[in-house]
Amino acid sequence: MPIKHLASDEGVATPLLLRAGGAVFGGARFIIGSFFRVRSPSEAAMSLTRRSLAEKISVRQGLSLREARNLVDLMFEEISQAIAAEESVKLSGFGTFSVHESPKSIGRRPSTEDEPAVVSRKRLRFKPSPVLIDRVNNRT
Repeated sequence: MPIKHLASDEGVATPLLLRAGGAVFGGARFIIGSFFRVRSPSEAAMSLTRRSLAEKISVRQGLSLREARNLVDLMFEEISQAIAAEESVKLSGFGTFSVHESPKSIGRRPSTEDEPAVVSRKRLRFKPSPVLIDRVNNRT
């Protein structure tokens, strides 16, 4: 089901599911139930999505929205492929993504005193750069 966002005077209402029934706003039909809540503009701006990233790139670089979306998709595809190939991905001023394998171990169930083997698995790690840490802590 497609998701629609509805702007209001109090902020942004999210998410609203689109379907054949419900209220009609600007030609679109919305289901409005108890899960509907209005977020403040500052709270709504807290998530950076692929779409909003593409829109920002489009405006700043003078690209069409389609070109910016393709660029964002390509960037994330390349990063995903490198991580899947267990390569380290270093983004200067942002951080490093790497894959580590957790060792196998023996688990314990206190209720049954059973000791099942816990298999090793790969985990994705992110280590933020000092530049990013300073920005988060308002030191720059």
